[in-house]
Amino acid sequence: MELAIGITEVFEALRRISSGDTKVRLDETSKIDLINKLKHVVNKTAKEISESQEIMRFIQFTINHTADAAFWMRPDGRFIYVNKAACKSLGYSKSELLSMTIHDIDPLFSKDKWTLHWQEIRKRKSFTFESYHKTKVGKLFPVEITVNFVEFEGNEYNCAFARDITKRKQAQEKLQESEEKYRQLFVTETDAIFVFDAETLNII
Repeated sequence: MELAIGITEVFEALRRISSGDTKVRLDETSKIDLINKLKHVVNKTAKEISESQEIMRFIQFTINHTADAAFWMRPDGRFIYVNKAACKSLGYSKSELLSMTIHDIDPLFSKDKWTLHWQEIRKRKSFTFESYHKTKVGKLFPVEITVNFVEFEGNEYNCAFARDITKRKQAQEKLQESEEKYRQLFVTETDAIFVFDAETLNII
């Protein structure tokens, strides 16, 4: 009788675990050693699944609250996950973005170009490049994108993180403008030009 009851408890616990209930815990004090071993395996399995789920929830929470926009997509470019930063930077709701593809937000990746890009992602696994994103109102802004090729249970995904680099580009443009001004000054100026070190007053 105790064997039958123990086996019933084990199968019921396994059923609950398969339904998503990882809080299952069985009493391992049966007089039958086999039942105790089975219950121990069930308890260990439930605990490991619970810990894995907790880790996954933490990872998802972290990604969802990162400053960089995060996009997970399939080989066809369709989004399956976007974080809050992605929605904020583009001006779309999460449900709107999940009904869209990379072609809708990145003008440099038409469907034809995306096929070649996906092949490169699959080959290189992870790399960083620059592109542009287009907001819901049509505004373009430069981004630095890091892509990561992932295979899971026979399916392929691209986990991409995009950073707005507008300020960096503006600083680069100002530096180039400044360099061009000095270059033009040295080219067109007929008088002698001396450049002094501010501290030593030596010519440099």
